Amino acid sequence: MDRARLPGGTRFVRWRPTPGDGVGVRWVSWGRCQKARSDTSSPTNRLTPFRAACCAGPCHSSSCSLTPSLGSLSAFLLARRVLRPAMSLKFFDTITDLSQALSLRLHLGSTQRMPTDLPSPLVFTPELLEKCSKGFKHSASLLERLASIQGAGGEEVRAQIERAAVLVPESQRPRVLGPLLTGTNDQAQATIGTLFLAKSLCDLGWVVEHEPKAADGTPDLRIRKGDHEYIVEARRIIDTRYQRDEVGLARLRDALGEIKTSTPLAFHSIRISGKASLKPFVRHVKAVLAAPRPTGVQFFDENDVSIEYEIVGPFAEGLEVSAASFLPVEIIQGLPTDAIQKAIYEKVSRYKIPIIVALDLFESHVDVEAVVNAMFGNPSFTFDFDPKQGLVGPPRASRSPTGLLMKRGNNGDTVRKMLQAVIAFRLFSRGNESGFDVHARLLSNPARETLHGFEEFAPLPRLLVTRETAEGRLLQYRGEDNSILTEEIVAKWSHHP
Repeated sequence: MDRARLPGGTRFVRWRPTPGDGVGVRWVSWGRCQKARSDTSSPTNRLTPFRAACCAGPCHSSSCSLTPSLGSLSAFLLARRVLRPAMSLKFFDTITDLSQALSLRLHLGSTQRMPTDLPSPLVFTPELLEKCSKGFKHSASLLERLASIQGAGGEEVRAQIERAAVLVPESQRPRVLGPLLTGTNDQAQATIGTLFLAKSLCDLGWVVEHEPKAADGTPDLRIRKGDHEYIVEARRIIDTRYQRDEVGLARLRDALGEIKTSTPLAFHSIRISGKASLKPFVRHVKAVLAAPRPTGVQFFDENDVSIEYEIVGPFAEGLEVSAASFLPVEIIQGLPTDAIQKAIYEKVSRYKIPIIVALDLFESHVDVEAVVNAMFGNPSFTFDFDPKQGLVGPPRASRSPTGLLMKRGNNGDTVRKMLQAVIAFRLFSRGNESGFDVHARLLSNPARETLHGFEEFAPLPRLLVTRETAEGRLLQYRGEDNSILTEEIVAKWSHHP
């Protein structure tokens, strides 16, 4: 099939029914106009549909940038490694939790502050703020780290969480807010994501009910607008292929946090056993930084602490950062499509009614492209080959039959029948003064017998079936006025809850 050439680089997927296979959908092809594909200067075009090798940033927005000190080192780290397409690069200070996102000062868009006049706090009580007033500790809980962030950025993200929490009815607060107040860091972060999504939907005109009783269960949300009602189940996507000693790294960052230098350490590997003392390594670092700069990889192995590192910099005169600003890089092959498929299937199979699954893509290297691949199949090429003539014609872009919506058997049938749509969302820092925006889009299920335009979700960008042809169903992104949206516009859409 030839690629369609749509104005402005609009993307689409085609679904072709295959008679007699009992599935209803067979493959997906992915198109971009030639002009958009040739523009490799655009971050959006570099990332999708075939991922470029050297994108380390936590977002695919064209307005995202790191501060100069972090950007210079990320370029240094990238230059040291040869990457292949479809690799995801993750290093310590891409977003691993909300507190790090603010401390990194990722800049996206305006830094205008929002009003913070709120009733008595439900989450960040005076007692908690007093407890955390002594300074930021990486080894503290997520809630304590958020409470200890100083400045306008910390105030705004706390105000955002309070604005979302106050919408939860008082009788439900112990159950809904409990994981945030007393749960693990993962539970707290998942709760914050759901609260931000609920607040955003409320701001967009939906009546939001937390954990209603429905279909013999208590889904995360029930949302209503006019005659439209949906059950929404939220799930934070965690890439289990990526493993790291978060406790040990947090202790290391706290131990070296007060050492400021223009020649920080770039760590290659870190192994810290249990509660082994880091004081010998701190003394070692101070001695190394006080002496002439060594070259090459340095080693420290003492008292169950084994660390490999090298000195980078120096940065521009007067620019100093923490000695532990740059921790190990880990390269991960591909995207976590299996984890996404498992999350969607677990949610839709739990209830006996159609639902929307909301996926929180907070991990920096998990983007909407991973969700598209999980639903529709991985990008691939099809070649026609003749034994006598060799390749016949040019290769054709297509989708492999690995998408969740194309799976055969009961699992595939359940998803095609019960999944109404997927809302893929993520929290982005708007800058060091403005808290977080919610970037989101809705991906409809084109395999359902009865299709829906989801106009009630506008202005949220929606990937919809816009036309049915003899070849199959054409999907395109639609905006508030039902106009076709380019990928760049879709990627920039956000809401500040």
